[in-house]
Parts: sequence; C-alpha cells; structure tokens
Amino acid sequence: MERFVAKNARTRLVLMLIGALLAVAIGLWMIGAFGEPPHSSGRRSRLTWVGWIGVPFFGVVAAMIAAKLFDQRERLVIDDEGIFWRAWSDELIPWSEIEGIQEREVARQVMFAVYLRDPSRCPPTRWTGRIAAAQRGFDQGDLSITLSGTDRSNDELREALNRFYPGARP
Repeated sequence: MERFVAKNARTRLVLMLIGALLAVAIGLWMIGAFGEPPHSSGRRSRLTWVGWIGVPFFGVVAAMIAAKLFDQRERLVIDDEGIFWRAWSDELIPWSEIEGIQEREVARQVMFAVYLRDPSRCPPTRWTGRIAAAQRGFDQGDLSITLSGTDRSNDELREALNRFYPGARP
C-alpha cells in the first residue's frame, strides 16, 4: 500500500502568513503605532490591551509560519508501521501504541484525536507536542493531528487512517 505523506503547502502558508501579519498590523494600530489609537468613551484602554496582547502573539505565529515556508520535509506520514507526525516528535508512533483515533471538529477545524495506550512510551519532543498534554482533559486525545497548512485534505487523511490503522472501522 502507498503510504500517506503530507508536506507544507506554500500557497496555504503564504495566505496564513498574510493573515498573521495583518493581525499584527491591526494590533499596532490599536496601540497607536500609526498615530492616535482608535477610541471612544472608555474603549481606548480595552483596545490598547487587545493590541498589546495581539502584536506579540500574532508576531510569534507569523514567525512560525514563515519558518514552515522553507521546510519541505515530510510533516505527517502514515504507513503500515504507524504514524510519524513531525509536530509531535521525530519518532514514529507504532500502531501497537495507539489505542484509538477519533475525528473531532472544533470551531470548524477538523482534527484527528489520537489516544495512546501509554503516553510515556511515545513522549513528545517538539514544542507543539509538549503543549498537547493540556488537551488531554478536554477529550482531544493525547495528540491531535490537523492538516492546516499542508498539501493534503482531511478526506485523504481519513482514507489513509481507515486503510492503515488496524482498529479502524470499515
């Protein structure tokens, strides 16, 4: 069987980068970097705080997206052996360590929640993977796979999981 491979999609990433940079510009406008900040009675301080929070947040997001623009390595691989997801770790997660996979939708974003038998045997080594521990209490699995910014679709991922995952329902 042909393995499933998802890589970064430059066009999608450029659009995401433009959105993040636009959010930075709006935040700068809110704090008054381009002249008098917008305000009406009592709203100035609220908009200023939103700007001060938004500028660094979306600035970091923009930097992360920009870095992905130049990374053409495989981001997600699914084959007979298991799942390799670069955002989680540089190690393959074998099918024997996966207890279940469920499709979820959060804010119209499709993700695939992967539940591990023993999370300590497949520890995250990447930043994204390390913050995934916080989602365990929200029934989003031990790790959540999303395809935003990649060259593959959710339908293709769903098909690959059904084809390779031993616990998949027909």
